This record gives sequence, C-alpha cells and structure tokens, in this order.
Amino acid sequence: GLEFTDNAGHQSVLEGEKLPKIHIDTVAPKIRVEYDNNQVVNERYYQEGRSAAIYVEERNFDPEDVEFYIDGPETEIHDWSHHGGAGCQGSSDPYDTGHSDTCVWKTEVEFKKDGEYRFGFSCTDLAGNYGSYDQTDEFVIDQTNPKIQVEYDNHDVRNELYFNAPRTAKITIKEQNFNPEDVEIYVTAENKGQRVATPQISNWISNGEYHQAVIVYDNDGEYFFDISYMDLAGNEAEDYPEDYFIVDLTSPQILIGKIEDKSANNGEVAPVMMITDTNYMEGSTWMELIGWQKGLMDVEKTAENLQDGIIIKMDDFEHTKEMDDLYRLTVGAEDLAGNAAKVQIRFSVNRFGSVFTLDSVTEKLAGEQGTYYTNKEKRIEITETNVDTLVFKEIVCSLNGKLKVLKESVDYSVEENGDDTSWKQYRYVIYPDNFAEEGHYTVTVYSEDRANNVSDNQSKGKSISFAVDKTAPDIIISGIDQDGRYKENSREIMVDVQDNLGVEKLTIFLNDEVIVYDTKTLYDTDGKIKITIKGNNQWQTLKAVAKDCTGNEVSTEEVTFLVTPNVLVQIYNHKPLFYGSLTLAGLGLLIVLHKIIRFSLFNSSNS
Repeated sequence: GLEFTDNAGHQSVLEGEKLPKIHIDTVAPKIRVEYDNNQVVNERYYQEGRSAAIYVEERNFDPEDVEFYIDGPETEIHDWSHHGGAGCQGSSDPYDTGHSDTCVWKTEVEFKKDGEYRFGFSCTDLAGNYGSYDQTDEFVIDQTNPKIQVEYDNHDVRNELYFNAPRTAKITIKEQNFNPEDVEIYVTAENKGQRVATPQISNWISNGEYHQAVIVYDNDGEYFFDISYMDLAGNEAEDYPEDYFIVDLTSPQILIGKIEDKSANNGEVAPVMMITDTNYMEGSTWMELIGWQKGLMDVEKTAENLQDGIIIKMDDFEHTKEMDDLYRLTVGAEDLAGNAAKVQIRFSVNRFGSVFTLDSVTEKLAGEQGTYYTNKEKRIEITETNVDTLVFKEIVCSLNGKLKVLKESVDYSVEENGDDTSWKQYRYVIYPDNFAEEGHYTVTVYSEDRANNVSDNQSKGKSISFAVDKTAPDIIISGIDQDGRYKENSREIMVDVQDNLGVEKLTIFLNDEVIVYDTKTLYDTDGKIKITIKGNNQWQTLKAVAKDCTGNEVSTEEVTFLVTPNVLVQIYNHKPLFYGSLTLAGLGLLIVLHKIIRFSLFNSSNS
C-alpha cells in the first residue's frame, strides 16, 4: 500500500484497487512498412496495384495519434489490428501474459488505382514519443496498356494502294506515363526497287495523356509503316497492323519522237510515242489525230509494251496530195495513282506545196476556160493556199518575153490569213497598171514554204497568160477601087485583115450578100481572103468589117465598082466620056444607042 502524510500531519493509506497505475514509456514507436508488390519497372513504375502493410511496435499505441501522408489517387486504409504480450494497449485482457512483451499494431493501405503516389507515415504514442517512417515513397501504378491510333489526312486511294497526293500520318498514343524514346516506328521507302530516304518523324507534342507526332509522305515511294510501344511500366500497346501504300506524285512521261512540234514535213511522217511511268496503268494510253481539213483520223499504228510503259508507232502518212494538211496530235495516259498526262503537238504534212486559185475575173481572162484576150488592162487576183507559212514569195511578170519582178506594195498587195492552227492563205492583187502596154503577158507567183517545197502557179495548173490588145485590126482591100470599072466577066479581089493578136471574125458585105469568115478560117489563110466578083451590068458595093479577139472592131468604107465585059455599059456608066463624045450629028444614033443599052441593062438585071 501507499501511505500519504500532508503538512498538517494527516495520514492516508491506499491499498488494493485504490492504488493508482503508473506507466513509464521512454521508447518511441518503431515503424516498419512492407509492400506486397515489389515488381518495379524503371525504378518507380508498377504494372499492378500494391498494398503497403504498416507495422507499429508500441505498447502505448493509439490509432488516433497516427498521420498518413498520401498524395495521389484515392486509397483504402484498413482498420488497425494488433498482437503482442500483456499490457498491450487495447488488449481485451490487461493481464494477458502472452508469449512476448512486444505489442505490434498493423494496418494496410491499398494503392489500386492508376496514378502517381507519394506515401509517408508517422505516429505518437500515449507517452508522447514520436515515431516516423523516415522516408517518403514515390511510385506510379500503371495498369493500363497504351493505345495507338494512326490517322491519315488523305484517303483518296486509287487501285487500293496508290495515292497521287502527299499523305500525312498523325500518330496519337494515349498513355499517362509516356516516354517518346520508347516509341518504335518502322518506316521503309523504296522507289523503282531502290531504297530512298525515309520520311522523318516530327517531335512529339503532349497534351495530358495524349501524345502526337506526324509523318509526312511527300515523295514518290512505296512505303511500309509499323509502330509499337511499351510504356514506362512495361505495358505494351496492342499490335498495330502494318500499313502499306504507294505515293505517286509524278504523272506519266510522254515523249513524241520522229516529229517536231510546229514542224513542217515533206518527207517521212511516222510519229513514235513512248509513254513511261513507274506505276503505268496498262490500257490507259489514248491518242487523237485531227487534220485541219480531214478532221478526226484513224491511222495505222503498232504498239509494243515496256516494263513500265508502252511504245506506239504510227505508219508513215500516205504520200498523196489528200494527206497534205495541218495536224494536231494529242497523246494521253494515266498511271495507277490517277496521275494523268497529256502532250499535244502540231505539225504539217506538206509534200505537194501550195495550191493556187484564181478569182472570177482572172479565171475568165486567163483560166482554163478564159478568153485570153482583153482590150483593157485588168486587175489580176490569185490566192495561194499552203499548209505552212511561206518563207519566200515573188511575183514575176513577163511582157512579150521580157521579165519584170514586181514589187510588193508598189505593183501588188498581199493579204495574209491563217495562224498556227490553220492553213495559210496569201491573196495577191496585182494592179492593172502593170498591164497598160499591149502585148502578151505571163504572170508567175513563185514561193518556198517551211517544208522546203517550191511552188508556182504555172506548174500547179493555174497558168496566168493573156494578151492586152487595144488596137483594132487593119483591113486592106486590093483588086478594086472606089468607082472602079472593070471590063471583065469577073474580078478577083483580096481582103487582107491583120491584127497584132488575132482576128475573131471578118464580115464581107457584097451588095446584099453577107459573107462571114471565122477565126479558124482567118488563121488558116493568114488573114488573106480571096473573093471572086462576078460581072454585072450594074454598079456593085463591097464593105468589110473585122473584129479582133479582144472586141476591137474596124469597118472599111463602102467601095462602089463596076465589073462587066459590055462596052456599051462601060461607056454608059462613064458619064464624062459618054457625054463628051456626043455631037449633034450623032444625036439620032445616040438615041438608038441609049435604047439598046437600056434594053441590055434591063435584060442583065432580069437575068
């Protein structure tokens, strides 16, 4: 028992249950932490949740005096339990003798959710002794596999594999604990069977748990793409199926040989077309040949397949005048990526040179059905048509064999029509002043074209030859004179008609008779016409009219004459002689003679 005496001498004794209990505790709590999952990756990452078991060795432990230091996702803390010897605070039997005087308290903290944790612990026993875990555990729970997503901006695929525009792949990895250095991307690139530079991967850009990078495929190539990723906790992304595609930004190459664009050709014309492309699409080549005059044409050709294209050979154009034309050849092709190409050239087939045509006035004068003659200078117009442009042109005019080169804008004008897509025409107008002199003219238009053809209107069936005649024919009548008397039964006279170019018609008016001689007769007789005039007891008349080929006309004066063998008629018609020879003695005889002559003339006129 216990005895107590105060200052006044009072005494008190405590015995048995009344005695106070006294605890002496000078030892701080001992703390130990054990984890059930220690499979760490990269020093702090765990693929599965873990639990921390906290052990506190302390007889005077009070669960109310503990402190947990936990940062991170929500955790679960279990109730405290204990085991140990007698007197262990919280024991149901304070006199529990146990096997040990050690009292150990335990609880568990469960870290089951993904996240980054910081954990610490401390406590104070009932005696005020402070105990600490003495460290802060930092670790990450990551039980989620990364997710990989690849998206392309260009889905315009042709023939299942081919793209004719650049593609950009955007790679997205969803992962909380991301390390870009652990991303494994496999990209291979080939072109025409040869390795080429692989496209570069951009830097990764992170936004929370999303991480993105891009790959730009902007060069021709055959590409293989694969990706894999394991996060810091060792979780692997689901296997990504390999991508395979072809980027083809290049159109087919079309070459046209054995013919030049804008060329003029007068020899062999047999174009050859070669179409090549790494990804050539068989059967995609087409061609179109159009003639300016002939329109759409179907020509003979042969084809030869290449490893990456085709060669097409056209047969030589027929060497006929009808094939001379201006042509437009268009060739097109497409590859498997949908890239299309088209090449167009223009050329001429010009083996026969120019074609010449005359206007109606010139045709009427100098054409095949022309009159050939004119009595007035005329304008000459000729049009030259050629597939190609003329590189030289000249007009020569011949007058009676004397040549003269005409000057443009002085002696003639030229109007040019046509362009690169059409035939060319040159309209020559030769001024009338060039034909002012009389004579035979020949006009020759001479030219050379781009195809080296030499042409002139004379050799092309459009000869221009004509005569200018402004002078009427000359007529000479010989064998009779005005008032001439000829004692003959008949008299032969000559009508001679001459012209510097030619007489078209001679008309003889003999008394009341009209005699016409045509050009042929006059040509055959050299213009000399003999006429026999029968005798007649009466005066006769003769007149000649001539017209040349140009229309110039001349007429002689009418000639009066007498042809008769009758002497009395001759005397009678010679009045001065007749009257001068008469005397008074012969008057009676004259009267008789006059009656005889009248009777003779009467009989002559009736015969």
